[in-house]
This record gives sequence, C-alpha cells and structure tokens, in this order.
Amino acid sequence: MCEVWKAFANSVVKISSMWPNLVEMNMEYCNDLVVLPADICDLVHLKKLSICYCQELIALPEEVGKLENLEILRLQSCTKLTELPESIVKLQRLRFLDVYDCVDMDSMPREIGQLFSSQTICMGSRLGFDELPCSVINLVKLENVIM
Repeated sequence: MCEVWKAFANSVVKISSMWPNLVEMNMEYCNDLVVLPADICDLVHLKKLSICYCQELIALPEEVGKLENLEILRLQSCTKLTELPESIVKLQRLRFLDVYDCVDMDSMPREIGQLFSSQTICMGSRLGFDELPCSVINLVKLENVIM
C-alpha cells in the first residue's frame, strides 16, 4: 500500500511539467488516493492510465476528457468509485475501458456510446447497476465485453 496522494499534494511542480512526454502511468494499491489529481489530465501524451486496487478512489476529475491520446483506461477494483465523469466520452482514441469490480459504480455515462474507438469494455464482477445506457448501441467497434 503506497501513499501517493501525499506526493501529489506536496509537489510544487505540476505533474505535466515534470513528465511532459509520459505515455503510461500505473498506480496500484494506493490506499490514500481518494480523487485523481486534475493536473494528471494535462499529460497530453498519456496513452495508458491504470489505477487498480485503489480502494479509496471515489472520483476521477471531469478534466479526464482532456486526455485526448488515451487508449487504455483501467480502473479495476476501485471499489468506492461511484461513476465515470461525463467527459470520458471525449476520449475518442479510448479502445479499452476496464471497470471490473468497481462495486459502487451505479451507472455509466449517459453518452458512453460516443466512444467510437472502444473495442473492449471490461465491466464484470459485482457492478452496482442493472442496465446500460441506450447509447451503447453506437459502440460499433466494440468486439469484447468481459463480464
């Protein structure tokens, strides 16, 4: 269990200034990460963001829609995550979304069908919702739904 929030909170330099060309970020088992810092969303070259087993994470910032090059978003086992921000539909290169075992998530963004590049959505285990938004019919490139 790491305490990454302290590192983000105590930094006087923006993450995007420290690592302007970062393409992959992995955070696992961070027991103090409650909200993803919004300045991570300024990492314009980021292609993969993996936040797994961060069981205190309750929210992603609305700015996540600024990650225009993001292809993979893994949020596996973030058990207190309640929703994805609506801006996620701006991630037109997103091809893999993993919300497996996000047990407190009670819905998907209403316009999730705007993710035209999505090929795989991993959303099994004990998700807290019973149905998907009607817009999922627009996920024409979807090849895999892992439940």
